[in-house]
Amino acid sequence: VGAMIDSQPRRLPAVQVMNLHQTKGREVDAVVLLCGDDDFHGYEGEPFVEGSRLLYVTLTRARKEVTVILGHQPHGLVAPIAALI
Repeated sequence: VGAMIDSQPRRLPAVQVMNLHQTKGREVDAVVLLCGDDDFHGYEGEPFVEGSRLLYVTLTRARKEVTVILGHQPHGLVAPIAALI
């Protein structure tokens, strides 16, 4: 689950909570990606080709800032992000 935050005045709420698939085609000021230890990322195994594409799309929706919050034992899809922190 992630949150997309946009400071542009619109009729939409300032914070939108959505899953990774719902972020496609959107652009916002900030993205907060929450990755819990028990999140389901599908049945795809390594190298997570489709999951990696979806994660890339999600992280590139932000115009200004990306915040990633990981659990203690991140899934293999997001584990490389943990190595950067």
